[in-house]
Amino acid sequence: MAVVTKTIGTGGDYATITAFEAAINNTTYPAAGTDVVGQIIEAKDWNENPVFNQTDTNITSITLTVASGIRHNGVEGGNAGQTTRARLRPTAGSSGITDIVGVNFTVEWLDIDGRGRGTSGFSAIEYEYTGSVGPHTFRYLLIHDFTATQGFIHAAIRSSNIIHTATIRVFNCVIYLYKDIGTTKTSAVGIDATGAAGATWEIANVTVWKVTSGQSGVGKGINRNTATVKVKNCVVAECSSSQFAGAFEATSNNNCSTDGTAPGASSLLNKTLAEVAFVSTAVGGEDLHIQTGSVLKDAGMDLSASGIADDIDAQARPQGAAYDIGADELLASGPTDSEQLNLLHHEPAEEWLLRSNRIEEAMVGA
Repeated sequence: MAVVTKTIGTGGDYATITAFEAAINNTTYPAAGTDVVGQIIEAKDWNENPVFNQTDTNITSITLTVASGIRHNGVEGGNAGQTTRARLRPTAGSSGITDIVGVNFTVEWLDIDGRGRGTSGFSAIEYEYTGSVGPHTFRYLLIHDFTATQGFIHAAIRSSNIIHTATIRVFNCVIYLYKDIGTTKTSAVGIDATGAAGATWEIANVTVWKVTSGQSGVGKGINRNTATVKVKNCVVAECSSSQFAGAFEATSNNNCSTDGTAPGASSLLNKTLAEVAFVSTAVGGEDLHIQTGSVLKDAGMDLSASGIADDIDAQARPQGAAYDIGADELLASGPTDSEQLNLLHHEPAEEWLLRSNRIEEAMVGA
């Protein structure tokens, strides 16, 4: 396999994410077995709604990533225009990233911010491919501040295709303030895991907070619908309906909820926000890293066999006796998490992809 990296931004190979996507075809990449990497190199607000729609035979995988040094640090960067990080701010009228890719596809390291797009619905990431493909992986994402009034499912990550049989993996992501303020036929969901009976979702070390709806019963953190859904080491807090909804696969365990819905015999139920101990839930200053004393500390299961060996800040897991629940791994000693926030991966895209492929291989075998 050949890894071909294209840069996106001023001075790069493509000026926009959309232009990078449009050039992914057999003409641009004539060699069979090509892994295509699009690396965002410019720190700014990217006001785009890219649709990835490739089935070209020469392409083995597609990765959309962010260059080291301009990745988020697990905390959103404020409402002002960005100059130090790459942030996707989708425009109104469609989902942030639409995934109709017929090969392996990965999106990582983006801060996806819904502010400024009005109250149209849609999702931050929408999976629409029909059939069996994968894995499609969404990791190290910060998704927040989406508001809608439209009367259909409005989710951070979801599949609108209920007949697909793909494998979808979500890990080391933080999702918060995802809300539908309508009062009829409205639905807000953090992760809406749908698909046919053969579809599999693997959701691990994800943090979800404050997914709410103006209609009773439809503000859900992680929702399972038909597909096989495995949830491990996830924390869901203060969603308006239920934190976890649906019947999850039997190996789901070591989760935490602020109600009684977290699946698994070793899960933590009915925990208060004070017990979860996020750094901050103050409006405009949200920081869903955890603090010393959190019930999430050392309460997770070892997922190294599934290829998960670090957290949303690229800090190694575990830092204590066991993995922490959620996207953040609290440092056992040395610098605090806040001092470590900008110490992310500093490696070329090709090396990152090769390491990522080893992670994917481990997860397939898990």
